[in-house]
Order: sequence, then C-alpha cells, then structure tokens
Amino acid sequence: MLIIGHYDGHGVASACLFARKCRQKIGNIFIKYRVTGPSIGEISKLLKYRWIYSYRKIAFIDIAIDANAPERFTTVLRLIKQRSNPQILIIDHHRCTSFAIPYVIREVDIAYRLFGSAVELSLWCAEPIRAARELAIVAAICDRDPEVLNVIKRDRLQFYQECSWGLDILVRKDIKHAISACYNYDLEELRSYADEFPLPGEIEKIGDVVVCRKLPYCYSSKAIERACLMHNATYGIGIYRDVRSGKWIVKTIKVWTKQAPTPRQIVAEIVFPEVERLEYAVENISFQFLKEEKAEKFVQRLVKLMNICAGSVSV
Repeated sequence: MLIIGHYDGHGVASACLFARKCRQKIGNIFIKYRVTGPSIGEISKLLKYRWIYSYRKIAFIDIAIDANAPERFTTVLRLIKQRSNPQILIIDHHRCTSFAIPYVIREVDIAYRLFGSAVELSLWCAEPIRAARELAIVAAICDRDPEVLNVIKRDRLQFYQECSWGLDILVRKDIKHAISACYNYDLEELRSYADEFPLPGEIEKIGDVVVCRKLPYCYSSKAIERACLMHNATYGIGIYRDVRSGKWIVKTIKVWTKQAPTPRQIVAEIVFPEVERLEYAVENISFQFLKEEKAEKFVQRLVKLMNICAGSVSV
C-alpha cells in the first residue's frame, strides 16, 4: 500500500499513524512539499512519479478536495485508475471534501472515510496504544482543532503543544526527519525542535490582545499564536508588509484553546471601506492595505473590538 499524506504536521503524523496501523513500512509513505497538497497544481504532479503505479492500494490522507472544482482532483484519480487500477481510499476531515465526495464517487470507483474533526481522523488512524494516541493528539493540535480539549488532560496540553511546534518546524525543515520521528512515535524528538519555533520581533499586549510586528517569514500565524500563549491573550494581530506585493497585511487569529468569538464572527456585520482586500483562513481573517498608516489605524479599531468580545476592560 502507498500512503500519500498532506505535507503539514497533521498530514505527516496521520499518514505515519495509518502506516503503523496497517503494518506498512516507512518507505511506503509518500509526502512531498508542493506535491501532496490539495491544489490541482500540486496533486497533479503525482502523475509524473511512475513508481506509484506499482502499488495495488493507495490511500490519500488529509488532502482536501476543492468542493468548487472537484473534477480536478477526480481527473488525477481517474488517470491513476486507468494506468494501474489500484484500490483507492480517501481519508479526510475537511468540510469541503464532504461536499465534493458525491461527485468524486460518481466519476471514479473509490472508497472513502470522512471525519468531523482533525482529532477524529488522527485517532482513527492510530493503533490502540498510548504512544500512537499521543501522536494523534499532537497531529490534531498542529491543525488547532479545539475538539482535542475533549480527549486530553489539561495538564498535558503544554507538552503536546510543544511537540506540535517541533513537528511544525520539522515538516518545513526536513520532512524525511519528520516522517521518521512520527513513524517511531518519538515525541521527545519532535519536542526538541520546539525552541526553534520563531516569535515576532515585537510584541505589544493591549488588554486581551497581542499586537505583533516583525513577523517571521512562513510562520506568521503560528508565531502570532505563540505570542498569544506567552502572554495569555485570547486574540492576536500581526501587521507586516508583504515582500511580493509591497502591500500591508493585518492578520488576525483567536487562540484555539480559548472560548470566544472568532475574528470572522467579530467582523461579520461590519463594513471596512479602507480595506482593499480580505482573505479567510477558516475563522481567522487577513486584511490588505495599500498604506501602512491605514493598516495601523485599522489595528487600533480591531484591538478595541477584540477586547470587547473578550470581555477585557484593559483597553
């Protein structure tokens, strides 16, 4: 069996868990940055790897299918089927996949298993042993899944959080090392990389919100989150200039362990004419501005709104 996993922390750990559960060798796991991902520009690259056609079974784990264009992923599956006719299994938890699956199964003969959360998926992939269960929890924390809080003891949260930081570092730094550590259930090895997780260069706490500047490249959201955890804040705001477009970005997050309205809920009914563009990342939002002055004024507005929602009076 070939096990193809998404290249983020949750995907890597879940693929390794499933491999161990199915008694597959580590060499049967295939995870590669910008190949085993959800976009058609990524997943279509699979077709150039001729050796995948030698497998009788192929499992796709944690790779979302775009509900707006499921035919793209389906085309890749169909071409693989036409070439070697393997049994194909899709294992996923993304909501968009649940919408896309009816189309996929009409077009291609596959099996699938869908879950309502990241932790449900990773726990299902795991063997019924403690080491596997703990890695499954770390995997779900990489996805910031609040359902994790229902299956762990709170006094272990910090340990699992640090392991997830280390895994987030390793999947970017050395994916083969990440796969090896996960396959061997070596949480201490993952945790040893936690200190490499970057922090923003400047952190200012205002009430229950931290405002972060000088954000590390590629780790902006998670760096903001770590700053929130350090300062016991509910919300985080990052402001930085995008190196490619030259525009100013204001990124917002809510710490996944906190009970509070999400940034998306906070701004749902508010119109911001000064915002040039906004992007949604599940419940978090990024705002785009042409000028730094407008971005800074917008941050001040957000801080007040977030502190009201968090019930903080220290504004």
